[in-house]
Parts: sequence; structure tokens; C-alpha cells
Amino acid sequence: MFLHLRSRLFLDALIAAVTLTVVGLTLFIFFQAPSHPRFAAHRNPTFGLPPIFQPIVIEVNGTVKSTNLSEGSHVHRGDVLVQLETRELLLKKHTLERMIHFAEHRHTSTGKLYRELEETRVAIGRHTITSPGEGRILFSRPVEPGDILRRGHAIALQVVESRHAGCSVWPAVYR
Repeated sequence: MFLHLRSRLFLDALIAAVTLTVVGLTLFIFFQAPSHPRFAAHRNPTFGLPPIFQPIVIEVNGTVKSTNLSEGSHVHRGDVLVQLETRELLLKKHTLERMIHFAEHRHTSTGKLYRELEETRVAIGRHTITSPGEGRILFSRPVEPGDILRRGHAIALQVVESRHAGCSVWPAVYR
């Protein structure tokens, strides 16, 4: 009995050590990495991270309009974390909508205008950075309105929770 308890404690300590090592290395890389990498970035920014860690990566260059990003906060899939400035894109969208309206009244071709409108809508969507899943924001870099964010840079690291039984993917011992 005593031997079984001792091996269980050793196993728990080993799991805790591995978990802390992974988190520590992730934090070290996240905060110590140079802002301008010497090597080309991997196409997949999640390459090399365990699946429970989900970096939140900027898809487009832009200026921060508003932010709801804070370390330790619980987020749901689709929650807006950062909103980038979209004033010019919205103006372009409204202009295209008016041009389509006039073109339809004149019975002229609107295919190109509709394609451009759809591209503009997609671009507007990329300026809204949302949570990729339900979980907790483990770390985030300071982001304030007016900051300029660059495409491909991670602004936060989220621990994604399992959707099974509403519990975290961490073992019960570590919750």
C-alpha cells in the first residue's frame, strides 16, 4: 500500500514537472523572442505548441481601436478581444454598395463590384480579433487603443478548455 502511494506521488510530481517545464518554455519563448525574427516565420504559428495552447495571432496590419484583452480572463469562442480600425474599409464598403445600387438601376454589370464588396467584407472581418475557442487568456502583451499591430505577431496565449463535461483539459489534480 505504501509503495503504491509513493509511486503515485512520484507520478504526480513527474506530471507536474513536465507541465511546468512546457509552460515555462512557452512563456520564455513568448516573452523573450525578438520582435523582428532572424528567420522566416513558420506558416503555421501554432507549430510546436501543445494543442491546448492556442496563440492569438494578428492576421492583418492595423491600428487598435478597442481592446477587451486581459490576462486571466475567461473567454468564449468568438469573443472580440481586439478591434482594429476599420474606418477606411467601412467607407469603401458603403461606396461599393452605392455603386452596386446605381449599376442595378442602370442594368449594367455588377459582378466585379460584388466581388470587390465581398473582399472588403472579409477584410473588415479580419480586423476583428476574436477568441478561437472557450478557455482562459494565459498571457497577453499590453495592447492599448492607438497601438499599431503587425500581421503574424502573437498578442496573447490562450489555454483552450475541453468541451467534454465542461471541464478543463488539465488533470483534476492541477485545477
